[in-house]
This record gives sequence, structure tokens and C-alpha cells, in this order.
Amino acid sequence: FGQPKKNNISTKEYLANQEYVTPPLDESLTQNFEKGVVDANEGGSIKIKSTTFHIPPKAFVNRAGNLVAGDVEIKLKEYHDYVDFFMSGIPMEYDSLGTKYQLESAGMIEVYAEQDGQRVKLALGKTIDIELESEISVPANSTKAPQFNIYKLDTENRNWVYEAADNISFAEKVSFDAPKNDGPEEQYTREKEKIETEFNSALKKIETQYPIPAKPISPQKANSDAYTFELDIEGLVNTAAISSPSGAISKEHDAIKSSEKELRDLKKKYAKAVWEVLPGQANWSPAIAQTEWEDFDLQKSGKFDFVVTFIKGEQSVDIKVKPVLVGADYEEAVNAFAAEFSAYQKELDTRNEILAKNKAELEEVRRIKQKAADLKFEEKIQAYKAAGRDHLATEETIKRKVLNNFSISSFGTWNCDRPLPPFVYEVVGDFKDKSAAQISGVMAYLVDKNRNTVYRFVTTDASRIRFDKNSDNIMWIVTKDNKLATYRPEKFKQVTDKTKNHTFVMDLENGTIDNEDDIRRILKF
Repeated sequence: FGQPKKNNISTKEYLANQEYVTPPLDESLTQNFEKGVVDANEGGSIKIKSTTFHIPPKAFVNRAGNLVAGDVEIKLKEYHDYVDFFMSGIPMEYDSLGTKYQLESAGMIEVYAEQDGQRVKLALGKTIDIELESEISVPANSTKAPQFNIYKLDTENRNWVYEAADNISFAEKVSFDAPKNDGPEEQYTREKEKIETEFNSALKKIETQYPIPAKPISPQKANSDAYTFELDIEGLVNTAAISSPSGAISKEHDAIKSSEKELRDLKKKYAKAVWEVLPGQANWSPAIAQTEWEDFDLQKSGKFDFVVTFIKGEQSVDIKVKPVLVGADYEEAVNAFAAEFSAYQKELDTRNEILAKNKAELEEVRRIKQKAADLKFEEKIQAYKAAGRDHLATEETIKRKVLNNFSISSFGTWNCDRPLPPFVYEVVGDFKDKSAAQISGVMAYLVDKNRNTVYRFVTTDASRIRFDKNSDNIMWIVTKDNKLATYRPEKFKQVTDKTKNHTFVMDLENGTIDNEDDIRRILKF
């Protein structure tokens, strides 16, 4: 059934020469419309197959735009899975602003209305509410249905048109053998979080044991253009010492002791300093320095800056200042700072070496624990699979019934979908039959078991095929004599990570295709 002559027409070119909706098999195999009847005047709810229609009164008009009275037939086709999509010929590709996606379906309908064999339309402003029951593949412990959208098929512009979000929900509750939200994946996640918490806690403890040493402050040289004055820090320290309550054990006492220590540090650091007034202060005037104040307070307000509060009776004023040195005092302080900074740098380097060594040890412990958790997780997954309980394994999916709720304002083909990006893994393939004859220029169909859609592409001697290696896949073509040639899941496993080019040898399926059951039997996987 292969074609020795090569035909490398692109998929885009191939589809451009076809009707937008083209069933690939004989027309006699396509499904027929199912019917339901509603009174056009009264409206009402009717159910056809898995679809319930809620139709308002006076909802239909004829071609002339006049309201229709009497019985109206609702005609329906439903498409639920990859066999339905394949047989219908309805494309599942979606182009949005030049980006191509594949639509994964949660159920699709083709719906029209007729009276006496003539099509009727929905009246302006009228909508039909629809409930469509279907199935989707979801992770086993899913508690909420994933997000899907509603699209309408636009055959004239050859694309799907986004209409609204799908109000989708699970149609029934499912009880699992494993505790809800406590399957192997959840347990594995908690174990990883525990390992990470233990690592961070241990690292923080070590950092506390080896605090960052205090960086010495570089001495500041006085600005000859700025105002400066002296402060009696010795007196301030003595006053704080006298005011400290002896023998008291309280937070207040601790605070006073801390304040006293800070003041003594000030005395030690700034005994020879003068205090330079920072520029841009509206409340500063030289008269402040000439005033005899009764008391003052000194608080740090930045890395180098302080606020001095001068006090006299009920009067007080805050001035921002910084300690500076002049003359020989500055030169002496610069030399002392160089020695202090050298000692600081040495202490900091020692601390960093200790931390790096301890962190490396902690990271090794974390790595060992994570590896143990990984092995435990994999063993549990394999145990579930060996026991035939695949639905409890984290990467396994199960079928769940869902209820799609949406409204339509016109008749046609409506799809509950979500756009999927293409798979990352790609292989360049050519196609042959068992006699090594080339198969080129024909449409191929590819289905992933975990995605409810059908990928289409035209076979060439260098087709770029994308698929999920971690899922089961089946691919097929329709031969000239209306048979199927397949490439089954077990053969897809031959395509390994190292495979860049691959020849897909298609197997011709025996027997004729007389009905849908024959197709489902052949394409079951």
C-alpha cells in the first residue's frame, strides 16, 4: 500500500486543497443525527443522548426572520473521543494570533434545528443553555475539574472561535482507596518539604553560632565649611550609670544596661570627635551652639548619623549630626581603622570558611535524604502498578465523568476544549510499509492516550513528529482501499531519547471496515 514515488507536500498545502471538514472514511460510516422535539412557542428541556437542551419560549425564526410556531426538531451529533474526532473529519487544530495549538476536548456537539425539513435559526437575543455529559482524563486524586473553554467551528475562516469559559464540573464524586489528597505524590512532596526545612533550620543555627563580625566604621574628616560643636559624652555616660537601678531584674533594667553600653561605646569611639551639623536642617541656627542647655540626649539614626536632642526646661530641639575628626586625631584614627579593618576581614574570612564547610556537610546530608525519598517514592509507585492499582500512582490518570455547562446563540459545531502547546520531544520520521515502499503525501493521525484529541500531519520522508514519550501513543493512516495501517504503542517505545531520525514501518490491519465498531476494535489501546 506504500507509494514508491515520494511526495513531500506540506500539511498546510495538503489541507488547503481539502474541505475544512473532510471525513477520512466512506460517508456511510459517519454517524447519523439523533433527534428530539420541542414546542417552539413554549420551549422546554429535552435530552438527546448525553446532551440536555434548555430552550426558552419563542426561540426560533425561519429564513425570513419570522417566529416559528409548532414543533421543532433538534438534530444532534456528539463527539467524545479520538475515534469520534477522526471519523468526523473535524479539525482539532486552533490558530490564535499566529500561534498554533492542539485542542483537547471535553466533549463536542454538532447541533441544528429544523421544521418540516427546513433549517431554522435562533431568534435574536435568544440562547439555549446546554449541559453536555462527557469524560476526561485527570490525575487520580483530582478534586476539581481542569479549566476548559467553549469554541465554535468557523468553517468559512477555517478556524475555531473562542466564545466563553466552560463551566465544567465533575458529574459524580469518587472515593479512592488511598486517603484523599494523601497519595504517594502528596507524601513525597511533604517529605521533600521536611528535608528542605531541616536543612534551612540547621543552616540558620550555624549562622547564629558564627555571627557576622561588626565592620569597623571609617573615620570621617571634618568639613571646614560646616558647623561643629563638642558634646560631653563622659557626663552623659555617668548620668546613665547613676540612673541605672542596682540589682533590679527587669526588661527595663536590661534596656538601661544596653543603653549604658551603647553610651560607653560612644565614649570609646568618639571621645576625640567633634559633632558636625548635617546640612539642610531648617531648625538649625548658630544660636543653638551658643545656648547653655541643661541636658542633651544622643540617638543613632543611621550608619554614621546621630540625632542630638538639646533640652532646657520644657524646650527641646533635635539636630542631625555626625561625628568627625580634625588634624592629628583624624590621622591617628585612620591608622587605627586600617588595623581594625584587617582584623575584621580576617575574622570574616574565618567565619565564611567555617560556614562553607558546614553548609557543604549539610548539603550532602540533604542530598542523601532526597535520594532516599526518591527511591521510596519510586518503589511505592511500582508497588501500586504491580498490584494492578495504577490509578493510585501519581503519574497515572483515570477517566472521570464531567458536566459541561455553556450557552449557544447560534447553531453549528461547538466544542468544550482547552488549547495544548506542542510536545517538546520531536523526531524526524519517514514512513514505509513492510515491503519498504515509501508512504508519502497521505494524512497520518496520532493519538496520545492521556490527551483527548487527534493530531494530524501529512507523511513525507522527513516529517517532524512530536509526541509524549512517557505516554502510550498510536498512529495510523487510511489506505487507498479504505483500510487502516497502524503504528502501535509497543513500537513507539522503540523511539528512545537518543533517536533523532526514525523510520515508521506501518502495519496493515486485516479485515474490512464496515462500521464504527470495526474502527474502535482496530484503534483500541
